[in-house]
Amino acid sequence: MEAAMKAMGDLDEPPGLERSIEVVRTPVSRQLQLTGRATVSAHELGVSRWSITTSVKERYALAFALAAVES
Repeated sequence: MEAAMKAMGDLDEPPGLERSIEVVRTPVSRQLQLTGRATVSAHELGVSRWSITTSVKERYALAFALAAVES
């Protein structure tokens, strides 16, 4: 998910980071799930939570992510 990658400053990372970021549907909402390098990057940056919004139209999906850092 490019929005999450940009929030973490990792757009220039080698291919593969995008597979570490996924939007997961729960019974109540959609959540961002990080694994691997994305988890490490978010932790190093101090990201405490994500706020996401999604839009789905036929075969296309769009998501925006906002990273919150507690100081």
